[in-house]
Amino acid sequence: TVEMLFLKAVVNFGMSFVMVILHLIRLLFFVLLMLPGFLPISYHYVVSPHVRKGLAYGTSIRQKLDIFLPLAANGQAETWPHAGFPVVVFISGGAWIIGYKMWGFIMGYVFQLNGVLFVSIDYRNYPQANISQMVGDVLSALDWVRGHICEHGGNANNVTVVGQSAGAHLSALALLQQAIATTQNGNREIAWGSQGWLRRWVGISGPYDIERVLRTMEKRGLHQQLRNGITGRANTSSISPTVMLLEYAGDREMHRRPSLCLPPISLYHGLADQTVEVENTKEFATALRLCGATRLVERYQPGKSHTDAILEDP
Repeated sequence: TVEMLFLKAVVNFGMSFVMVILHLIRLLFFVLLMLPGFLPISYHYVVSPHVRKGLAYGTSIRQKLDIFLPLAANGQAETWPHAGFPVVVFISGGAWIIGYKMWGFIMGYVFQLNGVLFVSIDYRNYPQANISQMVGDVLSALDWVRGHICEHGGNANNVTVVGQSAGAHLSALALLQQAIATTQNGNREIAWGSQGWLRRWVGISGPYDIERVLRTMEKRGLHQQLRNGITGRANTSSISPTVMLLEYAGDREMHRRPSLCLPPISLYHGLADQTVEVENTKEFATALRLCGATRLVERYQPGKSHTDAILEDP
């Protein structure tokens, strides 16, 4: 009956809400445990004149980025080299809901101390945007970096993009979209990867098969309404890098494969990751190779969790 269906929907939504609250409580306890290590670097992020915060690459309040300038041994700004500093652009995770540019502040500090100019980009999350719109933000931010990073001492021809979790997924989609556009148009001027301006891409703990990830999230309490909002009701194959690549793998016309326009790729995944299954990365790597990618490195790290590479052990 209608009443029973309505009651079932209310119960399911209530259970989903409870699961979300429980995960938030777990996150809060994790933050409290990590707080003693976070505080000094958080203070540096807030007060340091060598972190340029909130630079706009678009019109939305979320379309902003932070730039961490390299530091000399005395803690002052490093002298700009003639060619500019190597650049790392970071796209954070956050389940497409709580991603934020500040999540990269520990990595930013580490790169500052090692002579690398670090850029952490923000992007609209759900409910402000769905996955396709988030990818649009990533593309816009990378275009901004390409056009403006030299003004901050960066080398626009030595840029590495790093994405973690949802950020790995979004940046992989952005990279593939650009590679497909380059392949179809034959316009090398818009190339990012092979012979382009992007030196490499690094994916950390990425959920590259959305259908697989959403099934896992639904088991953990993700409501159908949230799923539809995050995906924008798009066909999951169109927002899954692994599936997209497999569609091109069978194309006998090698020059039409987007892998030819991709930069060197490094994939990392902790074997103790309980948030995103390691099979996501393994299957993505297989799809890349089936599509013709040869400049590919995989690293599967025993004992490492979902966030070790950016928080506990950057």
